[in-house]
Amino acid sequence: MIAASLYGLTSVISPEVYSCPLASSVPHSLAPSVVCWLPYSEEDLSASMQQSDKEVPMKTVSVLAGLGALAMGLVLILAFVEGDFIREGRELIALRWGIASLVDLYVAFLLFSAWILYREGIRLHSVVWTAAVMLFGSLAICLFVLFSAHAAKQDWDVFFRGPHARSKR
Repeated sequence: MIAASLYGLTSVISPEVYSCPLASSVPHSLAPSVVCWLPYSEEDLSASMQQSDKEVPMKTVSVLAGLGALAMGLVLILAFVEGDFIREGRELIALRWGIASLVDLYVAFLLFSAWILYREGIRLHSVVWTAAVMLFGSLAICLFVLFSAHAAKQDWDVFFRGPHARSKR
């Protein structure tokens, strides 16, 4: 095995490329020449893999969601107070990148709404949350994540699956 360091990254050239994340996408004939760029030395990577059993605390998700909700709330208030929704909206959809950004945004909103509907089932409150996501975007998403994290009480399965997780226990 040959290892070289460049700009703080470690390059590993190894005949055992099957441990390399790129190995599955490289033809077998090219496997000996695969170079994997790792952000740490092999020892650091091994140590971090052993620590990967430790999960991110639910409190971290709650803090990030709370900060996101606060930021989005402030930005939305500022935009509605100082901006012209109709005029600026027309300018946005007149631009190719404006349209691309809106399509990208609403695809993400639809996917997040699908998770809400899966997690909560098709009930009135999940339909209200979905409408809130479509109208208020990331503010509603952050609030939903915040409430879901609080209701999950440190249980990631409950956080992601909601009532589905409870019924399996």
